[in-house]
Amino acid sequence: MRNNIQALDMALTGGLTVAGSVNLSGAFSLASATSTFNATSSIFTIQTSSSTNPILTALGNGNVGIGTTSPYSKLSVWGGDTLSTTKAFEVVNSASTTLFSVFNDGRASTTNLTISGITTASTQCLQVSSAGV
Repeated sequence: MRNNIQALDMALTGGLTVAGSVNLSGAFSLASATSTFNATSSIFTIQTSSSTNPILTALGNGNVGIGTTSPYSKLSVWGGDTLSTTKAFEVVNSASTTLFSVFNDGRASTTNLTISGITTASTQCLQVSSAGV
């Protein structure tokens, strides 16, 4: 077989295995072969060939998981461990400054905290003890 295949329009039935890289330009659409709308079965998964650990999974109900095959919500991010030093999620601005982080042990960190919705009827919105909790 030649090293390159070029197709203007192609329909594929069955499976496709590519040993190497795939480069796509233009529009790309992936449709599940079975009716999975609102289902919790996977319609798209990215994982390495040497591992069954998922990198990204999309379910028929619209839930997307990073690091999991069973996302519980529209976006579920699973960390690789439970260490307090490992970040599961991070928001960074264009100057590469971390604005918000969630660590694998459940802690969250931010550079700026704004609490809104405080009214005179509110008795307590936020309490910080001497232990910092």
